[in-house]
Amino acid sequence: MVSVGSIHGGNRDNIIPDEVRMEGTIRAFDEGQRDEIHEHVKRISEMIAAAGGARATVQIRRGYDVTVNDPGLTAWAVPTLERVAGAANVGVVDKVCGAEDFSFYQKAVPGLFLRLGCTPPDVAIRDSAPNHSPRFFVDERCLALGVRVLSTLALDWLRKDR
Repeated sequence: MVSVGSIHGGNRDNIIPDEVRMEGTIRAFDEGQRDEIHEHVKRISEMIAAAGGARATVQIRRGYDVTVNDPGLTAWAVPTLERVAGAANVGVVDKVCGAEDFSFYQKAVPGLFLRLGCTPPDVAIRDSAPNHSPRFFVDERCLALGVRVLSTLALDWLRKDR
């Protein structure tokens, strides 16, 4: 996924600027896909600029690696999560294009990234503000569940036969 978050250029509506700067993010589900997107963005940007008699300079800074839960660890954790939070409150979601520094840990050891719901019970999720929104609200009552989930996962891991 390629998102352009800002475009800056020029200072008048009737003057073509010497330079326009675009910034955004590139997110993917795996590193190979991300490499391909980087190549496409660079090539397409340069080709569009050249078609108009201009030149494009593309600089892509690699951010966080793709965050991917270890399948075995996920399968192991789901019963514990269901026991602590209730089966109706646990689900394995499809891949999302989030950017997370947790991916650096997952390069060293198998990892399991969890999402803890913090929307108040009387608010439908579709009506709640997304993360990074000025309207985002955390119902802090979720923190107790988060502590129970993480501590129970740790205790179950220590009891596990290996």
